[in-house]
Amino acid sequence: MNYKNIILLNYLCIASVSAVILTPALPQIQNFYGIDSPDLSWFVAIFLLGYVFGNLIYAPLANTYGRLKAIRFGFLLNLTGITICYLASIDILYSYKLLLIGRLITALGASAGLACTFTIINELLAPNKAKVVISYSTLSFMLGIALAVTLGGIVTQYMDWQDLFIFLFIHGLLAYVSTYFFPETLKTKHRLHPTVIIHQYAYAFAKHQLRHYALIVGLSSTISYAYAAAAPIIAHTMLNLTPGGLRILEPIKHSWKRHQWVICTSSFKIVFCQ
Repeated sequence: MNYKNIILLNYLCIASVSAVILTPALPQIQNFYGIDSPDLSWFVAIFLLGYVFGNLIYAPLANTYGRLKAIRFGFLLNLTGITICYLASIDILYSYKLLLIGRLITALGASAGLACTFTIINELLAPNKAKVVISYSTLSFMLGIALAVTLGGIVTQYMDWQDLFIFLFIHGLLAYVSTYFFPETLKTKHRLHPTVIIHQYAYAFAKHQLRHYALIVGLSSTISYAYAAAAPIIAHTMLNLTPGGLRILEPIKHSWKRHQWVICTSSFKIVFCQ
C-alpha cells in the first residue's frame, strides 16, 4: 500500500477524529464555561448533526463540480470551523455559543472526507486495488479514533485542552494540501438542481438493502459516539480518573468497536450478497 492510499484512508477518519479528540476534555470544558450537563451535551450533539447533514450535501457538489473541488471546499470549511472554535475557547472571544457554531461548521466541513473519499477510491484505483484499500477502512476508523482519544487525554492533562484545536488545524491543513496529489476523477458532470438531487436520493432510498444496512451501521455508530461522550464524564465524576487515565478504558471501547464492525460487515454480506 503506497502513501496515497494511506492519505485516502486518513480522509475517512477526519470527522471521527474531530468528534472524539475533545471528549477527554469535556469536564474541563464544562468547568471553563461554567455550564451544566444539558448544555455540555450540545458540544457532541451539534457536531453529529453537522456530520449527518454534511454527508448529504457533498455528493451533489462532487457530481457537479468534481470530487476534489468538493472535498477541498469541505476541508477549508473544516479549517474555518476549527479556527472559530479556538478563538471561542480563549480570552479573545470566550463564548460557548460561538464554540458550538464552530463545532457545527467543523462537522459540515470534515464530513467531506467520508462523503467523497469512497468515490475517489473506486474511480481512481483498479477494482481489485480499490477493494483492498476499502477493506482497510475499518482499521482506519478504529486506529484514528483510538489515537485521537489517547492524544486528547494526554494533551488535556499535561497541556491545555484548547491546544487540541491547534492539532486539529494542522491535521486539517495537511489533509487539504494533500488533495493536490490526486487527479480529478469526475468524467460526466450533473446538474446541481433541487429536483435532480431529490430524484437521486429518492432512487437511492428506494432500495431496501441500502436502508437496512444504513440503519444497522447508524445504530452501531450511535452507541459508539454515545460511549465517547459519556465515558469522560463518568470517568471524571465517578471513577476520579484524569483525562490521561481514560486510556485504560480504551480496551473496552476497542472490544465493542471490533464487534460493531463485525456486525456491520456481516449485515452487508447478508443484505447485499444474498
